[in-house]
Amino acid sequence: MKSVLLEADLSQEIEDARRTMIQLGSQLGFLHPRVVESSENLDKLLLRYYFEEKSEQVHNVRRPS
Repeated sequence: MKSVLLEADLSQEIEDARRTMIQLGSQLGFLHPRVVESSENLDKLLLRYYFEEKSEQVHNVRRPS
């Protein structure tokens, strides 16, 4: 079973990345390379979260006897 602490850490990383991207976008414009890089980082974190959740669901499915 996945650690609640690890899930909380990943959720916080996602929120921090989201705030950073928005702040950079407001300062530099949303097409600036640093903003695009920040967006890509956020995408990676979200995919990691998604796949960890899916993996958890698959492992929790009961197999027929």
